[in-house]
Amino acid sequence: MTSGQTRDIRSNSIWMMFEQICRLSVAMLLTAWMARSLGPHEMGRLSFSLSLCALLGIITTMGLNRIMVREFSVATDPNEESRLLGTALAMRFAASAAIAALAILLCLILSPADWLIVAILVPGFFFNAFDLVNLLYQSHLRSGTIVRCKLLAFAISSSIKAGLLAAGAGLHWLAFACLMDWVAAAIALAWLYYREHAPMASLRPAWPLALRLFKESRLEIVAGFSGLVFTRIDQVMLQVFHEPAQVALMAVSSRLTESWYFVPASLVASTFPIIVRLKATAPEMATMRLRSLYRQVAWLGIAAAVGVTWFADEIISILYGAQYLEASRILVIQVWSGVFMSLGIASGSWLVAEGQVGKNMRRNMLGAAVNVSLNLWLIPTYGAIGAAWATLAALASAYLLFDFIDPATRRMGLEKLRAMLYWK
Repeated sequence: MTSGQTRDIRSNSIWMMFEQICRLSVAMLLTAWMARSLGPHEMGRLSFSLSLCALLGIITTMGLNRIMVREFSVATDPNEESRLLGTALAMRFAASAAIAALAILLCLILSPADWLIVAILVPGFFFNAFDLVNLLYQSHLRSGTIVRCKLLAFAISSSIKAGLLAAGAGLHWLAFACLMDWVAAAIALAWLYYREHAPMASLRPAWPLALRLFKESRLEIVAGFSGLVFTRIDQVMLQVFHEPAQVALMAVSSRLTESWYFVPASLVASTFPIIVRLKATAPEMATMRLRSLYRQVAWLGIAAAVGVTWFADEIISILYGAQYLEASRILVIQVWSGVFMSLGIASGSWLVAEGQVGKNMRRNMLGAAVNVSLNLWLIPTYGAIGAAWATLAALASAYLLFDFIDPATRRMGLEKLRAMLYWK
């Protein structure tokens, strides 16, 4: 890897982490404010609706995220990039229309009282499609440009949310405020593309290309949906088998746990385009870079887990108040899930680069099966605590155990163990 590539990766990672730290700081305060304002019952209803939309919303991405980074990374000219962007955008819009209707229908079945909240949130599926512009800039290691644009949008949407909270807004208005996060980001990304390229309305899909992308991404759709089951199905099942207050406890703990994931995600997003190029020109260097990445994400996850385990009570009490103190027990379990999630993010990108999306799908399906099975057993008796244990077991099964079940991925599993134990 050249010094220029290393510098680009470092710069890209710093910009992405800077964005996520800013988002984390503000979002953490706003979520805590919202949780205190709504109380556990109403917060549980909002969390259920957000989880249902997130769970189904992953389908609207059409499994294209990592595939598009790869395609943009090897595109030879701007016209090819425009064709890729227009095609992927059309695919996502079509999926969003179908999934929006499905989300409302499922809510009417599972929790009829919350259908209006879900109806307010589902337009976010369409606006989230514009994140493809973010992937385009990521592939060229230009996260600095994207970060400035998205932070401006986030500042606007956060101001709307803070204003509504200060005014004592109710549940449905706060659901609208959550939708504004996606709306503001979409407008900012569309404006950025217009300024540097062309109006997004001028993009046209290429249907033969859509068919080619879908043939590959259909496995990633299943993989992505199965993967999100680890972090969202528990809140949906808690709503069905328990009560909204348990959903709220799980939600505030999950919010803290998932906020950590930006670190491995940023490292992987910055490194992945380079690994794709090295794979074609210097496979041994690509393998070394991946080994280093595993070690970084594993030990960052372990360090975060140790710190949170010591101070879980204080973290929950300061942010959310005494009414959510039980969430600290959930947080101690969930934070260790981050070690396996970090390794899963890194290895998932490598599987896509290798064209092994089928393995990514199968490991996520294993994790989803473990999670749902354990949730059915544990949630009725133990509530959110049981759901936390189910998530930890599911992530360990998908992102470590699976590697040793499949002979083709055993080397990957050994690399992960080496990373966790810090073997050279």
